[in-house]
Amino acid sequence: MPERSDQHRPFGAVVLAGSHGWAGAHAPVLPPRPLAQVALRPLISYALDWISEAGAAGATICANGSSGLLRGALGDWYAGLSLTYQQDRWPRGSAGCVRDASEQIAHRQILVVEGTLVPQLDLRALVDAHAASGAAMTVVTSDGGPALPPRAAGIYVVERSALERIPAHGYHDIKENVIPALHAAGQRVLGYRLRGECRAVATLDSYLDVNFWLVERLQSAGNLPAGIERVRPDGVIGHSSAIVDPEALCVGPVLVGKRARVQAGATIVGPAVIGEGSDIEPGALVSRSVIGRSCGIGSNAVVHGCMVGDGSKIEAGANLCHALRLPKPSRWRWLAPAIAARRRARRPDRRRDSPVPVPIGSAASVATRRAVS
Repeated sequence: MPERSDQHRPFGAVVLAGSHGWAGAHAPVLPPRPLAQVALRPLISYALDWISEAGAAGATICANGSSGLLRGALGDWYAGLSLTYQQDRWPRGSAGCVRDASEQIAHRQILVVEGTLVPQLDLRALVDAHAASGAAMTVVTSDGGPALPPRAAGIYVVERSALERIPAHGYHDIKENVIPALHAAGQRVLGYRLRGECRAVATLDSYLDVNFWLVERLQSAGNLPAGIERVRPDGVIGHSSAIVDPEALCVGPVLVGKRARVQAGATIVGPAVIGEGSDIEPGALVSRSVIGRSCGIGSNAVVHGCMVGDGSKIEAGANLCHALRLPKPSRWRWLAPAIAARRRARRPDRRRDSPVPVPIGSAASVATRRAVS
């Protein structure tokens, strides 16, 4: 990690991590997107590292319902950053969350970044350009595509004074509410063209794309991050505890997690990620897929273009193509509380109707069943 520099203006940081669902997919058992494993790391860690490397001392994470999960995964200190968590009682929108989080920040300039981004631009240059411009807000923009206008990339630098225009109650969005309000008040909003790549995870397809992009970057990097080493000279990188049999065929960049095993006769076609503790059995083919943690890919199974969730087991000889696979017991786990509540509602109140336990099969037990049926 680069050494911190005090030559630049200090700034506060807010990470918007309230993105719960996955666009285009009803998969309630998947983790919130900021905590999804991307190239063997929580997605939000890329934004936090980016903030830390620019010299910030702390960051406030706005996660609302996911605050407990994020704090459990990240703690109160990460990569040299002191982390605080903002949880609003009512939905506040991106602007409302930033306004509330700013009460914990002493700096004049505040960086706002979405926690589902992997930012690559020079953050120090962005903050310095904003401060020199005198703008109320700077919006990082990226190309929208041919014949389309630039679009907001999910990164902003805002003056504390601009946040005073956000009401203390209600739902308020940065793009739909704050930026038009600043324009209407005659305050300057600066567009900052993205100089570098900035990828986001919104859908299952973009999740795969970002994983592949990062694996390719890691494979071509001169210096690998701590904990990652070159397992084999044919493009396999991963944790030192990973086992890739010399008789396994690996084509292209492959990233292998802790204690993962690729057995003899298996074939991995990259870019691909094999999660921590997963096992690829002989004859299995994994092609351009992300395999989660503690998964099992059975012998002679074919998995192509897939996202395989943590703990999933792919049967021997199965053929899975462009699919999301989740562990079968987990598919209905989200229904368990509702089912339990329904059963409790139908069950007689023992404290009122049967203060003394009645042995099953006794005459009193039969009478009790008839009384409540």
